[in-house]
Amino acid sequence: MSDNITSSIVRLINRKGEIAGLGHLVPGNRVITCAHVVAQALEIPTDATPPPDSEIEVDLPFGELGGRRKARVCAWRTIGQTPSPQFGGLSDLAVLEILDVQPVSAGINAPNDDDYGGMIDAIVAGELIPFLGAGVNLCDRPEGEAWCRDSQFLPSGAELSRALASEFDYPWNDNTDLLRVSQYVALMHTLGRLYESLRSIFDKDYPSTALHSFFANLPRLLRERNYPSSLLIVTTNYDDLLERAFRDVKQPYDLVTYWVGDQNEQRGKLLHWTAQGRPQPIEDPNTYDGIKLDTAQNLVNPVILKVHGAVDRTVSRAMRPRDSYVITEDHYLDYLTRSDISALVPATLKAKFANSSFLFLGYSLRDWNLRVFLNRIQMQQRQALQYHRMWAIQKQPVVLEQKFWEARGVEILDANLREYVAELDKRIKDLPPR
Repeated sequence: MSDNITSSIVRLINRKGEIAGLGHLVPGNRVITCAHVVAQALEIPTDATPPPDSEIEVDLPFGELGGRRKARVCAWRTIGQTPSPQFGGLSDLAVLEILDVQPVSAGINAPNDDDYGGMIDAIVAGELIPFLGAGVNLCDRPEGEAWCRDSQFLPSGAELSRALASEFDYPWNDNTDLLRVSQYVALMHTLGRLYESLRSIFDKDYPSTALHSFFANLPRLLRERNYPSSLLIVTTNYDDLLERAFRDVKQPYDLVTYWVGDQNEQRGKLLHWTAQGRPQPIEDPNTYDGIKLDTAQNLVNPVILKVHGAVDRTVSRAMRPRDSYVITEDHYLDYLTRSDISALVPATLKAKFANSSFLFLGYSLRDWNLRVFLNRIQMQQRQALQYHRMWAIQKQPVVLEQKFWEARGVEILDANLREYVAELDKRIKDLPPR
């Protein structure tokens, strides 16, 4: 009996790596504990009514799973809330779902001087391409703050999926699978309803994060130090936070977006929104000359490439905005069968992919879009016999994440995104003039 009790012990770990309290492991990889213990571990108020959406680290020292894992709250009742029949009339209870099939990686290093030096060398040479995933939108959000539709922050991919699942009564438990939930909405409620719901979330002026502001200010910082500011940023996000960050600092940019389209002749093409805001379809990437280079073959304006579409906030709803989202399972199948990004982008950008290092921010193993895109880009580099350093910034990656990045030649670095960006910004500002 004592062995069974011991093997079910779960320790909850706070932000400082200290033990905040204990829980009990039950079948289904669930943990029963007190709501106030979870709140203390996440450093949020103990009477917080909305269930916290942040992941929490748990330790299973004696059980078969062993080691540290990530978990998320799936049921929640604080002391001040009315007792729920779900918990037998009790309160101050929480149920956690263990997320990771692998323990948290040990021995992953934080970025060091060599890493920052390699990144900055690539930046000043105009040969670093940042890839921004949904996780970058969490850069400035306070730890433990749950997302809702009235939030001043954008949702993560999992939060967006849960919001759609709740709105459209998704009947299954995998409500964080954005592709599957979106496919259900499109089939059961029409694609138009899905687009309307997405637009209601993305058609807002969310504040820029420190990360978006850093990249918006980077061209100016480089010019002030007499370095070229040839910047290409790739993102799979649908929001316009990055574009608005550039507009806030009056930095002109070119925007290139993937167009899903509703006609066969439209699908699988890119739209180029010029610095003046005019959309132009890129019919022939090999001859398209709308994206300008200077005499040193550097991009005249920074380019934002949105490979999975975007919300169109340039026109009112009455004028039928060009919203375009690669988000359902059918969209992904169509994207994979029709689209080779190396063939879609104009020649001026294709050369940068072949001759640049990559920096992945806000991505995880669960992002199939990243894996497909990365495979295609690496194939292009191998064909050109080009090999460049690649980095991924990820806080406390699990073992499976580590193996995924390593198998693709990506150096994974353990760092908080906001702290990493602050350090990179400081080092750029400390560069001597060229």
